[in-house]
Amino acid sequence: MSEDSMNDIDMYDIDDDDNWVDDIDMDADVGDVSDDDDMDGDGTTDVMIDLALYEMELKIMGLQLELHELKSRLKATYIALCNTLEQNGLLRNTRAVQVTEQLAAFCLVMSQCWSARSVADRLQRSTYFISVYVRKSARALCQLGKSILQPNPVPLPHPNVANNAMYYPWFADCIGTIDGTQIDARVSSKKHIHYRGRKCTTTQNVMCVVDLDLCFTYVYAGWEGSTHDARIFTMCVNDSRLKFSTPVRDAYYLVDSGYGLYRGFLTPFRRERYHLQEWPDGGLPINQRERFNRRHASLRSVVERAFGVLKNRFPIMRKMPPYPIRY
Repeated sequence: MSEDSMNDIDMYDIDDDDNWVDDIDMDADVGDVSDDDDMDGDGTTDVMIDLALYEMELKIMGLQLELHELKSRLKATYIALCNTLEQNGLLRNTRAVQVTEQLAAFCLVMSQCWSARSVADRLQRSTYFISVYVRKSARALCQLGKSILQPNPVPLPHPNVANNAMYYPWFADCIGTIDGTQIDARVSSKKHIHYRGRKCTTTQNVMCVVDLDLCFTYVYAGWEGSTHDARIFTMCVNDSRLKFSTPVRDAYYLVDSGYGLYRGFLTPFRRERYHLQEWPDGGLPINQRERFNRRHASLRSVVERAFGVLKNRFPIMRKMPPYPIRY
């Protein structure tokens, strides 16, 4: 909360015993009210308007207090992240800068989509400092992510499936969804053809696994935007170095028809309506395969929602500043 907001709160001098109402001198003005003081002839007096404005200011003050509490919680989370990075030896304090400031530079770049010059002006540091510590923070978070992005052990069927008649019992063994997304990238002119995706911009294709709680459990980035999803998927499954967690027993992931049907990965029926926009005006499926596809698409939309939340929170993924892809 800013100093001006705190000054506004202190101005009211609210006591803990809630006797601040007694401080209002009601008789001083109300007793002298005359017809000339009415507004628009409807009996509303200046005193009543002042009281209404005073009450509105108190409500605004309450919202400011809630905002202050929210910032306090976010600050605690940020400090906990800094401590985790420092305890794991991923970032360390130096004589010139603390871990909190190193990570702050990275957060400004990611959350505000600022250039190195803008962050340098904000933190009153050199662009060299910003470049060095943004790179270090990015590498540290990538290392930390390897231990955080793990499948969450949840008993099957998942509560989101068991409590929904549209999904249960048909998707009782579903543990998550898999899909790829295009992330904006800046590459040299020689690589534009390989990185030019379906949206006519240079992007990288990132494969993600999202569970039914909207949590990312696996991320594989770095492929050119023109690469097909099936190729990235095949690489993850067959290369043990990538540490992709394949489903066990009867569990499976939901994938679209571009990945192919394999054990542990359930695709929709081909040559049938699938995407939700293909049912205009809430039309009904005409056969069993369309009914299955519609339920499959509805449950698999979890990964699309996760992508939307992520890109809205970090706009740098939609409009990348001129940072090289191998930063």
